[in-house]
Amino acid sequence: MIKMRFFTLLPILALGSFACSSADVSSKMTFYHGQTIPGQFFKVVRSSPQEIEFEIKVDFKQVHMYHLILDENGKPVSEGWQPTTKIGQAYTLVMKPKAGDLFVEGKKYRLCIGSESPEKVFVTSNNYPCVADYEFVLAKK
Repeated sequence: MIKMRFFTLLPILALGSFACSSADVSSKMTFYHGQTIPGQFFKVVRSSPQEIEFEIKVDFKQVHMYHLILDENGKPVSEGWQPTTKIGQAYTLVMKPKAGDLFVEGKKYRLCIGSESPEKVFVTSNNYPCVADYEFVLAKK
């Protein structure tokens, strides 16, 4: 009876510990600069402490890509899968900060666009390759 409980609880405990350890994988990653794309292909349309809207004129082959906004220390402030389908010459990207974070005027940020999620990459490496990179400073209003 004890063995049965042990073998029943073991997978649950293993899944629980994996979920806890992978909860903030992005903070354990090193984000390598990808192709630096000229600024004319990116535009910050509007920004506030609660969100940033970009207009991006880059052609990606994938329909969805993983977008991260990193602060000047390389810490992800915002991240997630976003569509890259262009309407006209660009696609629009709206990113909101993680709970407890805000976007700060005058602060330097980096938009890192990748083809996989950090969780998937972290299984084999803690080095995340950005396919495209864009550094920007939020304008003071």
